[in-house]
Amino acid sequence: MSSDSIDQIFIRLKQWLLFWLAGAPDWVVQVASSLINIFALLGVFLSLFALISVLERKILGRMQNRYGPNRVGPFGLFQPIADGIKMLIKEDIVPARADKIVHFLAPILIAATAILALGVIRDRWRNSVFLCRWIDNGARGLHGRLGQ
Repeated sequence: MSSDSIDQIFIRLKQWLLFWLAGAPDWVVQVASSLINIFALLGVFLSLFALISVLERKILGRMQNRYGPNRVGPFGLFQPIADGIKMLIKEDIVPARADKIVHFLAPILIAATAILALGVIRDRWRNSVFLCRWIDNGARGLHGRLGQ
């Protein structure tokens, strides 16, 4: 394998996965391509986040003269998986006099507002940084008119 093909391994893997959809309509191939990209990015970033959190806990444990996470998996490497399972089965405590719908929707609305706020940040080509180009269709769309 030559050096020019090693750096293209992920592109070739994606092309191989999309090869199985050769007879499918174009929209199916585009959706599958997008899903492959999404899952690849999620896999990379979630793995890096898990590794960094384990390293942080190990380093803080050594600084405090204790071992840090060492119970789950070899050298505690499965600790983020155990933490995720613990968070999924953890009971959500709602105060007795609280509005249950508001208690559920408040974090979702806060996160959605923060994510949607990224949609108005422009780069030097006047494209939206976060939202796709098909939402920002120049001066014809509301988003384009607000940016002028």
